[in-house]
Amino acid sequence: MKSIIISTNPINQLSPEPQELLLRLARRKVKTQVSAQQYQLYDLIEIKHWTLADIAKNLCVSDAVIRRAQHLVGTMIQKEIKILEENRTP
Repeated sequence: MKSIIISTNPINQLSPEPQELLLRLARRKVKTQVSAQQYQLYDLIEIKHWTLADIAKNLCVSDAVIRRAQHLVGTMIQKEIKILEENRTP
């Protein structure tokens, strides 16, 4: 018997290739809408999996600034994915 995974996240309802494409497109668009520092902090913690301590030490920023950028950019990417999904042709 196969397992069925139900997700409310629209990106999880696509096969891996379209998921990656939507994520890349969303990241590319959001990157132009936020500051370079905000995107860099998001990239280091979410994509490159640096620790908060390493980011704070190497870039001389507080944990709060890192978390705020992570939240802001992550939320914007999620919204952009939804927009891309709604505009996708079947």
